[in-house]
Amino acid sequence: MMNNIGSRLVEYRAKNRLSQAEMAEKCGVSTQTISLVERGQQKPNRVTLVKIEMVIGKGEEENENEI
Repeated sequence: MMNNIGSRLVEYRAKNRLSQAEMAEKCGVSTQTISLVERGQQKPNRVTLVKIEMVIGKGEEENENEI
């Protein structure tokens, strides 16, 4: 099962027609990080999570439990 932040990343990218590379650039992280998070193979550390959330927006406070 895909983690919540990963599914939100996929949805955001699809909605905004962004590649993983474009998303990585917007977030200030590597393309590999975006790929791994989307596939649920890596949970972002706090700094990376903040960077991602600044781009996609924080919908709920549940992300605090994902780390």
